[in-house]
Amino acid sequence: MRSAAGFGSVSPMYAAPDDRSVKRERVTDESLVPDSRMTPAEQGPGWALTRTESGLTSAVVALHGWDEEAGIAREVAANAFGPHSATPYLTRAGHAGGASVHVTLVALSRDTVLPTALRESISCAVDGDCVRVRFPDGAVLEV
Repeated sequence: MRSAAGFGSVSPMYAAPDDRSVKRERVTDESLVPDSRMTPAEQGPGWALTRTESGLTSAVVALHGWDEEAGIAREVAANAFGPHSATPYLTRAGHAGGASVHVTLVALSRDTVLPTALRESISCAVDGDCVRVRFPDGAVLEV
């Protein structure tokens, strides 16, 4: 779901079998970048982002249910997003099985994206399978 605040989308739920990892990805086109290893990419506890040479930024930020580990998957000639792609992702290892709630903020923008600031300024409350996300401008998203 897209937020009223314009930050991106929030994805609230996944179901997986016992002892499986859960992964959330967001793909950006790096077709203008000759070598995808040189594409600016950053990651930290609970977030990852990539930025194309033209300034398009794709970021994923863990709000609930994810491990602190995040990363960037790089591919060449592997998908329809161009000859090079970089995908920021979040993980949840050792899933206990069944339904669980994983809330992710996904941002795709040409503006500056500061994942740590987003993570600190957006609140997320989970009650069972109901999710309530409050954005810095006061907008609330309930799923």
